[in-house]
Amino acid sequence: RKVGHLGTLDPFATGLLPLALGEATKLAQFLLEESKTYLAVLKLGEETDTQDVTGQITGRWEVLPAPEEVRQAAGNFVGEIEQVPPMYSAVHHQGERLYRLARRGEEVTAPPRKVVVYRLEVQDINLPQVTVLVECSKGTYVRTLAHDLGRALGCGAYLTGLTRLGVGLFRLELASGGYRKTRKSRADSPAPYPLGRLPALPDRCACGPNASPASGSGPNAPLAGTGSHPG
Repeated sequence: RKVGHLGTLDPFATGLLPLALGEATKLAQFLLEESKTYLAVLKLGEETDTQDVTGQITGRWEVLPAPEEVRQAAGNFVGEIEQVPPMYSAVHHQGERLYRLARRGEEVTAPPRKVVVYRLEVQDINLPQVTVLVECSKGTYVRTLAHDLGRALGCGAYLTGLTRLGVGLFRLELASGGYRKTRKSRADSPAPYPLGRLPALPDRCACGPNASPASGSGPNAPLAGTGSHPG
């Protein structure tokens, strides 16, 4: 049986990873365009080469901004912005992925990409840590958002934690799986989300509401929301 996912997560990240099963995999190309929602934790005062907690520290600053400065700077990133993809990413550059170049010690500057940050709300400030709620378009690197916010504040920053809360209409609180469970209690399978409940399915999609129910297609072909965590 075919299984597909609707967007990867960084290895250190946790949260929602929607899965498409069977004929529902044909919808992945449409659902991948949906906005994503994250809870992100930043550390101010340092930068790393990966822009997150997995990398090596490349810079330190002693002076940190005031909480009000953090909130004001965060507001400047709402809307359409340009991001330069990080070196440790799967973006292609002249036919090769950036992370492979980075592992060989090569550094290039990828062309900036336009993304949309629909919401960037500061939830908590306990310097040097800042917790933010991010809702953004497909292709947005939250790592880079943290890095760029640190640069705007003049103190550097990197991502120390990331939890995906939503992908379009799929929400973490409605997911099943291992996110809030121990390994010993993962016997239950993810609850399917029938295609018939999805709004505005494209008419050209073979697994829309009028598709044949054979082989798992049609409105009851499942999409499953699963909470995930590393390991």
